Amino acid sequence: MPARKTHVLHVHNYSTWGGNIEHISLLAKGLNPSRYAVWVAGPMRLPYMARLRDMGIQVVHSEIRQQFDPAAVAHFLRLFRGHRIDIIHTHIRPADFHGGLAAMLARNVLAVCTLHGKVNTDELGQQHDDLAAQVYSFALRRFFDRVLTVSEALRREALDITGAKPERFVHVTNGIDLSRFKALAPRAVKRRELGLDDGDLAVGMMSRFVSNESVTKGHPEFFAAARAVLSRVPTAKFVLIGDGVTRPAYQQRVQADGLADRFLFLGHRDDVPDVLAALDVSVLPSLGEGLPRALMESMA
Repeated sequence: MPARKTHVLHVHNYSTWGGNIEHISLLAKGLNPSRYAVWVAGPMRLPYMARLRDMGIQVVHSEIRQQFDPAAVAHFLRLFRGHRIDIIHTHIRPADFHGGLAAMLARNVLAVCTLHGKVNTDELGQQHDDLAAQVYSFALRRFFDRVLTVSEALRREALDITGAKPERFVHVTNGIDLSRFKALAPRAVKRRELGLDDGDLAVGMMSRFVSNESVTKGHPEFFAAARAVLSRVPTAKFVLIGDGVTRPAYQQRVQADGLADRFLFLGHRDDVPDVLAALDVSVLPSLGEGLPRALMESMA
């Protein structure tokens, strides 16, 4: 009789597809299917949940609607029972707290979380020590069997902030699927498809469009630098891969400045390796990240 598979539930609460969802999809697809059964839980109303399902990943609904959501904890407990979950793996602060608490209450579910960014630090780069921050630090100390960090610097900082036992925090570097970068479209063909001429210097940035006040990603710095480059290299073109709340404002701004022909807003792409190979320069002027997948994929 074959041994029972280990049942793993990945949980997120992201609003758009980005590096962290890509990370989750690689984990879900990469585990040996003869040994593991994997589900990804998130808001089913979001389009990328259907995309995960189309990739062959089992998806289930979960949604955390407020800072403390008892209904979400109860929902996780039902998922544990319904899918006989052995391990919950969370990937964002609301899921960390509610999923970790549910695992502690269940007692028979191991809890793992991955820290993709700095602990108790907001999008402006300000570190907090209010009640909510203290509760989250407590959750990381007490709810989880292991906390994974995407860099050693992040691990050391998280230990300083939370006061957790060092052996519970483990650095596991992000990985990417290199097979996606082996069979690329001819560079010249992809450049023509994107609207890049032979003489264009193609400078690209792959990132979600986040709030302009955020220290992550760095779109304000990118557009300021682009204008400086254009003053010296008029043939430069700037390629933006990704989507988000501030994208329309940037498109309107370059249109108003008469620079629309110098900026290509591509939105979400399924052919990222081909687009990256068509660039001459790839940049990410972020002031605060964990370990950006955009840079890793640019170097692949």
